[in-house]
Amino acid sequence: ALRLRNPSSSFVIQAPTVGYKDVIMSYAVTRTGSGSQTQKISYALDGINYTSAGLTQSEFSIFEDVYVMIQIDFRTISGVNNNPNFKIKIEFDSPSATINNGNNRIDNLTFDGIPMEDYIPDDPIGDLVLIHYWHFNDNTSNETLIAPSIGAGQLSYFGSYFDSVTPGSSVNVRNDS
Repeated sequence: ALRLRNPSSSFVIQAPTVGYKDVIMSYAVTRTGSGSQTQKISYALDGINYTSAGLTQSEFSIFEDVYVMIQIDFRTISGVNNNPNFKIKIEFDSPSATINNGNNRIDNLTFDGIPMEDYIPDDPIGDLVLIHYWHFNDNTSNETLIAPSIGAGQLSYFGSYFDSVTPGSSVNVRNDS
């Protein structure tokens, strides 16, 4: 899993959806006793201006030492479809994110979507397919950007520092990773 250490503010996921529609983001998350208790989700269609408009839920409680699945459904936000500039921002709450100890842990971050009609992938049209996947099993500490194991996105962390932690989670694991 990816251990995002305090003090922290947010991390941003660049997740282009070119060739896909009806996108859903999912990830496993937990925290330590001093880690951020909530995460707030927003997105940018232009890669710059973030909003949570159209999301059925944008703030999530994070539980100590228990991985739970967070899932964000973008299917009703048409601007997410076939978008090379699509980004997600996950912000950590204050004051818990501003202290010098504690962390949030994220694992098995995925983006799934349905191939557009004019795009012909290996999977049949209409089936949900994996677009991007970060399992964080092989990242090294404090890389500037973290590339996914599958896909062409990237993740940037805005906080103290991060590293890997074992064990991770089996929640939302894909491709036996």
